[in-house]
Amino acid sequence: MLRSWITLSLSVVLAGCTGKAADPLPKYPDANAYCTGRAEAECNGSVITACAVPTKEKCVASRQAACNASIPTGKNYDSSKAEACIDQVAAAYGDAKLTKDEIKAYSSACSVLFSGTGVKDSSCAADGDCKQSEGLRCALSAVAGTDGGPSGVSGSCQVPKPGQGGDSCSAADVICASGYHCGVSKHCDINGSLGEPCSNGLPCKEMLKCSAASTCEATLPDGSPCTTGSECANGICLDGSNICVSQVTFAPNEPFCVQAR
Repeated sequence: MLRSWITLSLSVVLAGCTGKAADPLPKYPDANAYCTGRAEAECNGSVITACAVPTKEKCVASRQAACNASIPTGKNYDSSKAEACIDQVAAAYGDAKLTKDEIKAYSSACSVLFSGTGVKDSSCAADGDCKQSEGLRCALSAVAGTDGGPSGVSGSCQVPKPGQGGDSCSAADVICASGYHCGVSKHCDINGSLGEPCSNGLPCKEMLKCSAASTCEATLPDGSPCTTGSECANGICLDGSNICVSQVTFAPNEPFCVQAR
């Protein structure tokens, strides 16, 4: 009897040892934890020195407050995406300079942190309107106007299927490759060239922007006044100064540094 009990006990212990380990807890379980982690990634030694911030604690507190203030309302936080976002932020801020590619890298990684409530086939205007945690993205297509040309765009939340140039995009879940858009013909049409018409439903090629006259024109060189990075040749419109630059170099009078102090 004793031997049977010992054998049963060992079986239970061994079964527990070979069971699947519990999934690790997320490093940044909520939005506040994410903002703390991001602030610490931004406030490295190089940034503190370049910005002339008195202490790291001051920088972290200021950047955490700025992050919390920027959290979108009505969106769901996905903790599983936070660590990748913060890793990209840390890599970008490491030398107290930000290039176009670095900004693009961390913006892409962080864009999936906060998602909307849109389920499959829900209307949307951008990816953030959809439940990105479920693989949904906003699939956009041009809407034909009375003249047969594009008068705007419509979108719905879909698990995307890639479409190459010339492919049909009549299916709601097709998203055309970069440099193409789903035109009124419901095919992946190439984006507009210099001098060609453009609109909300007819985008321009890379390095071009849609002018006030609705034609594709060159993006702005460094030093030009701007309101968004998409207007600038190097993709960066410097906060505060509102001019196009090729990179952000932290210094005491740079807007990020002023806020961090």
